[in-house]
Amino acid sequence: MTMPRSGHSGTGQSFPSDPPATVNSPVDVKVNGQPAEVLAAVGYPGSVHGYQVNFRVPADAVKGLATIQVSPAWITSSPVSIAVQ
Repeated sequence: MTMPRSGHSGTGQSFPSDPPATVNSPVDVKVNGQPAEVLAAVGYPGSVHGYQVNFRVPADAVKGLATIQVSPAWITSSPVSIAVQ
């Protein structure tokens, strides 16, 4: 799953597309309170304040609505809900 996030790139310049700029802070994702595997966390190409976080929904996640929380650099985001099939 890919989840866009907004934040601050720190440079004022847009993120490159090739190669993508890897986020240099730890990024954690939780699905219904369970840790999810973060596959990639990069600056969204062409944006100044956008990030793309790719993660794998845990295999044992219950189908239906799931609560997602992203924590870049130990700062927990507001929860959002997505459908898990």
